Amino acid sequence: MAVEKLMDFAPKINIGGIAPWIIGIIVFVGLLIAITIFCIYWFSFSQKIVLFRKVAGYVRVVGKDNARLVRVSKAGDYLMFTRKTKKWLPRPIIEISPKVWWYFVREDGEWINFAIDDLDEKMKKAGAFYIDSDMRMTRIANEKLLRERLQGQTFLEKYGATLMVLGTFVLIVIFLIIFLWKYNEIINTTQSVMTQADIILQRVQAMGVGGGGQLVPVNP
Repeated sequence: MAVEKLMDFAPKINIGGIAPWIIGIIVFVGLLIAITIFCIYWFSFSQKIVLFRKVAGYVRVVGKDNARLVRVSKAGDYLMFTRKTKKWLPRPIIEISPKVWWYFVREDGEWINFAIDDLDEKMKKAGAFYIDSDMRMTRIANEKLLRERLQGQTFLEKYGATLMVLGTFVLIVIFLIIFLWKYNEIINTTQSVMTQADIILQRVQAMGVGGGGQLVPVNP
């Protein structure tokens, strides 16, 4: 009885009276907040990690990960937390490039922040020579190969000699075809000229015989 009396005094809330658009706004705001929090969390992993490991006697890249710096004290101390491996690391010191860190995974699984050594200094300490006869010959051969195959050459520079030989051959063939095509006409013309020459000679000889058998030069 007492409970029923308390319920009579409690305010009556009519859920059906709430406009649907209010519910929609609440749901939209909730989704927007959730997406914003997710994006902030996702993009907070802005540090890039490249993992190296010794495989078959060679140091190779075995994986990549993203991480974020997490402040752990008011004094400005940070730890690095990786996204994929869920690993806490001390804040690295050696930065390869902006926000890029290299780690070498030892045999015991420990991650070591490292960088490439100075190869010039190591070669100097080892007494290695930078130039020798074999390297020089190899460099000359490589330069010639690159010049022939990779460097830009004009069409005439690359195929000029071949085109000249081909053009000369085509011209010779064309002249030979024209000569064979007009061969009969050339022969007939030649025979006609020779015949006319014979007729002229015969006339000249006849004129000489009719005038006394000799040609007398005209005195000036």
